[in-house]
Amino acid sequence: LPFDSNAYRDLHLPGAGVGGHCLPKDPWLLKYGVDTYGKTDVPFDVIVKARMRNEMMPTHMVNLAKRGAKDAGIDFAKAKVAILGASFIENSEDTRNSPTETYVELLEKEGVKWVIHDPLVRQREFPYTVSKDLEETVKNTDIVVIFVMHKEYFDLKADWLKDKMKTPIIIDGRDVIQLEEFRKKGFTAYGVGKPS
Repeated sequence: LPFDSNAYRDLHLPGAGVGGHCLPKDPWLLKYGVDTYGKTDVPFDVIVKARMRNEMMPTHMVNLAKRGAKDAGIDFAKAKVAILGASFIENSEDTRNSPTETYVELLEKEGVKWVIHDPLVRQREFPYTVSKDLEETVKNTDIVVIFVMHKEYFDLKADWLKDKMKTPIIIDGRDVIQLEEFRKKGFTAYGVGKPS
């Protein structure tokens, strides 16, 4: 295999969750191997805790959206949420074990209406309807949730988005936007790993 000198690609920052084929299962395989065959005095609790933390991130994203709705004075159960990104990783169409899928399931349990935008995902590879039209997706929504850091989302402008939305609430799960800039434009804005 060729060496990829791009260290950023391997750096996992706090975000809305992880997916794909490897990260959801490899920590459990490593733990099993150490528990079964390992001869070490080093506890592997950190691996288990990290995996469990990643599995709960879609729930954390729902809680941030609920907080945003409460702060903006709207009923979360009656909100319409626009989810930006269906793939498990940025600038890819790959949806294997996408945390967006878990997020949608959690929204459905809450009775919340939702729409999804992804510029790359092909419909046949994802169990939920995905739009390629960003403007149509965010139109008349109450909450925009950024789940994937597709390059297209870095171009989001607060004024443009606020003009399209019913209620200006944004939850950034990937450190895509400048929260303070959106707050200055009247948004209720929260992000993973960011101070309120």
